[in-house]
Amino acid sequence: MKKYEFIMLDIDGTLMDFNACEYFALKKTFIAENLNFNDEIYAVYHKINADLWGQYEKKIIEKSEILKKRFSILSQNMNLRYDPLKVEEIYRHNLSKEHILEKGAMDLLDYLKGKYKLYIVTNGTASNQIKRLHDSKLEGYFEDVFISEVIGCPKPQKEFFESAVSNINGFSKDKCLIIGDSLSSDIKGGINFSIDTMWYNPSHQIKPQDMNITYEVDSLYKIQTIL
Repeated sequence: MKKYEFIMLDIDGTLMDFNACEYFALKKTFIAENLNFNDEIYAVYHKINADLWGQYEKKIIEKSEILKKRFSILSQNMNLRYDPLKVEEIYRHNLSKEHILEKGAMDLLDYLKGKYKLYIVTNGTASNQIKRLHDSKLEGYFEDVFISEVIGCPKPQKEFFESAVSNINGFSKDKCLIIGDSLSSDIKGGINFSIDTMWYNPSHQIKPQDMNITYEVDSLYKIQTIL
């Protein structure tokens, strides 16, 4: 087993159950606006949001366009009547208060803390991510938090990681591992930056043949058996 010193961790879908956070934030938003809410609306929103974030990762659009477009597209697709910008504001406020952890997240951090230098790498909105880390009591585990909105470039772009590690004393690629659930941002980002990768894959997606992933786990507890 290679000896690591620096571990980068994603937040949403890795340490936090983002699907649950997203669902409850959206439901609370619709209730606040006296709008009907159901699982179909959530599923359509989830796809729209994921598609837009995918475009952001590829630098096709800016993050601001995600926040402007997603509820407008949803209203058109589902024939819903509301002010998209108002709903966006309420939704982001509600999402900032949702910090449901993945099973085993706190146990994992307790295990890693002290053994490795831990860093957050996230594409999420800066104000939301900082609040969620604070409210979930996770912030104290990390040496630093690197957010694409602050850096000015998203994962998986090599520039994101170059900017992040410029703030890490004594950093070495050979001693760094990134852990995340997203193939398109976390794993591709690690590969782009030439560091080892650990794919958190609890839904048992099929591993892409063209991606050289260092480790794959379907449970956060299994990470402790590797590191």
